[in-house]
Amino acid sequence: MNLSPERLHARAAMVGLELDGRVVERMLGYFELLRRWNRHLNLTGLQVEDVSDESIDRLLVEPTLASRSARAVESVIDVGSGGGSPAIPFALGWTPNPMLTLVESRSRKCTFLREALREVGLSGRVVSGRFEDLAKRPEEAGRYEALTIRAVRTEPGLWESAHRVLTAGGRVYWFHGEGQDLPAEKGLIWASPTPLVPTLGSVLSVGTRH
Repeated sequence: MNLSPERLHARAAMVGLELDGRVVERMLGYFELLRRWNRHLNLTGLQVEDVSDESIDRLLVEPTLASRSARAVESVIDVGSGGGSPAIPFALGWTPNPMLTLVESRSRKCTFLREALREVGLSGRVVSGRFEDLAKRPEEAGRYEALTIRAVRTEPGLWESAHRVLTAGGRVYWFHGEGQDLPAEKGLIWASPTPLVPTLGSVLSVGTRH
């Protein structure tokens, strides 16, 4: 069963989110591509074949809602991009859309991500490999204004790498569940978590590089 525009509008409206027609069209294109590829490649464990409310909220509504409270930027890097959420809907929620760098260690998922960028008309690149290795490259230092991350093990080296690739004043947008402690490592100043979709128990924590 395909996801209809009416259903996406309805789920977005439940959290006070309004979507224009072009954004909806692009999100539906991304979701349908994800649904087709997920039949043969494990891109998400959420129910996207017989589309569940949770899958719509988690994959599309949550990152789009977060983007509305984020400042506009020109460059975003996403860590452990997997099936493309939150990075792709997050970028679609901004006007103008930023340049995306998607970092994913699994080559088959990288193939999907490249196709997803083409499908929705976002400019960017997909890097196959570990984020910590990418962050060590001299040309990546201070390159990005924003970094997004969800469903990735948040080990100390991760935040050090995030600090390395962000511009001064650049921000980390960390999607996670309620009750998780904020990182204590120096270099990022964290604001209090902001609730996102109540039914998911999800929050957004924003860390600013100083």
